Amino acid sequence: KLHASWAPKAEMDACVERMARRLQELGAQVILLECPVTSTFRRIMPAEKRAEYLAHVEDLSRRLGCKYVDASAWLPDCYFKDSHHVAAGAMS
Repeated sequence: KLHASWAPKAEMDACVERMARRLQELGAQVILLECPVTSTFRRIMPAEKRAEYLAHVEDLSRRLGCKYVDASAWLPDCYFKDSHHVAAGAMS
């Protein structure tokens, strides 16, 4: 399973934190955005891993003083060319 083994990665967090802090230093409002994906892609992650992931992202956003936006279900499946890439021209 693609998401069954998900676990937080310190090096990824460090990269996100460095980038967010730098953007904040430049005056930007940082938003952690979970991009739209298909319903199939959203179902791949087991519920307990999804809960762990959400808790981690929400903690990260609190530490960074930024907002987390879950846009994963914002688009219908017909707009995607695969499980997680929006098809060119889908929005026109």
